[in-house]
Amino acid sequence: MEDFPKQTIFLHQSDDVETTRTPSDALSKIPIRFGLIVDPPVPSCSEGAYLPKFLPPTPVSGTQLLAYINETLNITIMAEATNTMVSKLLFSGPHSVVKHVVSHGEFILTWTPCDREDEENHPICFVVQAELNTAKYHSELRCVIVSIQIRPITTPLPTTVLPSTTPEHTTTLLFINETEDQKKVLYESTGSGDDSMGAGKVVGIVFGVGAVAAIVGIALWALNRSSSVL
Repeated sequence: MEDFPKQTIFLHQSDDVETTRTPSDALSKIPIRFGLIVDPPVPSCSEGAYLPKFLPPTPVSGTQLLAYINETLNITIMAEATNTMVSKLLFSGPHSVVKHVVSHGEFILTWTPCDREDEENHPICFVVQAELNTAKYHSELRCVIVSIQIRPITTPLPTTVLPSTTPEHTTTLLFINETEDQKKVLYESTGSGDDSMGAGKVVGIVFGVGAVAAIVGIALWALNRSSSVL
């Protein structure tokens, strides 16, 4: 493995020796040795046959999740394959993320952010592994972004009770005298509550007197007419 600068740089050593490195000059060379295990070809590339297929409620790739400080975030991941056995969940993310195996094909990632992670964004990526004998098959890679916040404190609004008001009203009482062409205003009041009740009583009395006066007038008219006929 070699490391090259992106542009020409000047290196100053402790003995005041200056060296120049161009993008074609290697800064370091480290030998690396590793081995590769090549799995046999998959019989079918269709998701859900040999390759695990994600099921709801697994979040789709690119989903942005919201997590609150000191509150646990749960990410449910489910997958299935008809010809292989779903065995593992492989993931990368913050070091405090914990994996829980619910059953074959169902996993839960839990994470509780701390105070120092406020307003940070962390990616969590995962794949599901299935096995058939010694062969291993993997699902597609999915990644979600977790945004950390402090849960806002909500204060309920105070309840305002408005004072009840009784609409003002005006009552006008007319007294009908024995003669039809004469009308007098006997009582006019404006009020509410007990005053209204008193006004109601006055209304009953006045209209009662008016009715009696009308009956007496009709009787006198009938008597005068019968006398003139005789």
